[in-house]
Amino acid sequence: MTGKEKFKAALSPGGSAEFPAAICYHGIFLRDHWAEVTGQPWWAFFERSAQRATPPWADMIRRTGEDWFAIPGGFKHEDQQAVSIERSGDGVFLLDKRTGKQTPLEKPPVGGEQSWAAREAKPLAHGVGTLDKLDELMDRLYGPRPGSADAIFDNGTMDAARILIREFGQEKLPLAHITSPFWYCYSLWGFEGMMVGLVETPELIIHTCRRFLDANLRNIKRLAASGVEAVWIEDCMTDMLSPEQSRRFSLPWLRALTEAIRATGMLSVHYYCGRFDDRWDLLTDSGADALALEESKKGFVIDIADVAQRLDGRMALLGNVDAIGVLERGSEEDLHREIARQCAAGRTNRNRFAVSIGSPVTPGTPLSRVRRYCDLVHELGHST
Repeated sequence: MTGKEKFKAALSPGGSAEFPAAICYHGIFLRDHWAEVTGQPWWAFFERSAQRATPPWADMIRRTGEDWFAIPGGFKHEDQQAVSIERSGDGVFLLDKRTGKQTPLEKPPVGGEQSWAAREAKPLAHGVGTLDKLDELMDRLYGPRPGSADAIFDNGTMDAARILIREFGQEKLPLAHITSPFWYCYSLWGFEGMMVGLVETPELIIHTCRRFLDANLRNIKRLAASGVEAVWIEDCMTDMLSPEQSRRFSLPWLRALTEAIRATGMLSVHYYCGRFDDRWDLLTDSGADALALEESKKGFVIDIADVAQRLDGRMALLGNVDAIGVLERGSEEDLHREIARQCAAGRTNRNRFAVSIGSPVTPGTPLSRVRRYCDLVHELGHST
């Protein structure tokens, strides 16, 4: 079976005789392992041109050994044509030929930038108190809502995706990432504003979710039209809501996403972050084709065997191999043992299973270890 065939079978009602291998958050992996993954210069990370931006992603797809691949974000045609990377004695710059503006570039730091504190200090929607003001802000930040979905497919933002799908889409499953509408609220309100708003101004949080849902629905059409076949839905901080709040502020928008994804023929993976002790029914009611969970950490335990037994084949399940304790720091025997345990859980879920990790690959995990993990999945993931 090809990697794509494994994934499609694993996420189907019939399950798969061969489990696929996967990691998650490929952009983070590429940023943190750039020198191992590709021979391209670090500034290619900032390329606007789809042709010049895709080679590092292609190198990653070839070298990890996974059965799916993520597509990168892209830029509109006018930005691809007008913005270039220039080098001089003073450094590396993005040059916008339309304005002459030069923006200095720095090598992306391993582990990423510490931007959360700044976001919390001054949320974008701070002081917004009416629906009209909220619409005005979101129109300014994200563009006005179009009256229809016309002309959304060929604006250039999917050029890089199409290049990679043409090269790898026959053998591996093309994957895109989107954010659940409630989790997207954090980008506007910050943590405190979002959580206080649930109680004091719920109409503003609900309206924000609706706006982000609208944007996601347009994006889903664009993804499907470009050849994407699976969508990873990141869903964070909903574990901090009560079950009743989740049913009001999270689940309706999540179900709207999974229904829209299914209507296009794509598959959906709901990545739920946090513990689920008191809301198991909310996870199984998401409408997603597959559920992905974190590994045990932060004071809670998520045993993949227990999850598989609970699901009993009602939906597909992705594994949650510990990205630190096993993938990075475990011995060869530890890795072998855990993958075998994950596969056994997958059989319990009626073969509706893909071996994955619970969190992004850490900076301290070498590419060779990721490749070994994928090779072991392919070796141990056959039914007997």
